[in-house]
Amino acid sequence: MLINPYESFMSAAIPEELQKLYEEMLKYCDEYGPKKEDLEEDDEASIILDDISLLNPHDKSSCIEAIRLLHYFLYEYSWHEDNAIEEKIEALLSKAKEILPQEKRQRRTMRRWIMRLDSRKL
Repeated sequence: MLINPYESFMSAAIPEELQKLYEEMLKYCDEYGPKKEDLEEDDEASIILDDISLLNPHDKSSCIEAIRLLHYFLYEYSWHEDNAIEEKIEALLSKAKEILPQEKRQRRTMRRWIMRLDSRKL
C-alpha cells in the first residue's frame, strides 16, 4: 500500500473541496517554500513552518484556519523561477481567496496570530 505524505486524515465533517485544497497547498508549501534549515529560529517564516507542521484540521472551521495560514505562507514566502509552477501557486492562492472569509487587515491579523503562537512555545 502506498502512502501519500500530503494526505491528511481529516474527519468527514470537512467538505472534500476544502480537504483537497488544504492538501494541495500543504504540498506546495513543502515543495516550493523556504526550508526550515535555511531559516533562523526566530524568523517569521520559521515560526509559520513550525505551525504548519502541527496542523491537523478536524472540522470545517479548523480547515479554513489552516488554509488561511497556508495562504499567507505561500503568498509571502513561496516563489519559483519556473513560470508554470508560479502560475499554479497563483491559482491555488486565488482558489483559497475565494473560500476564505474577507478580512480587511489580513497581514495584521496574521502577525497577531503568529505572535500568539510563538509566545505559547516559550
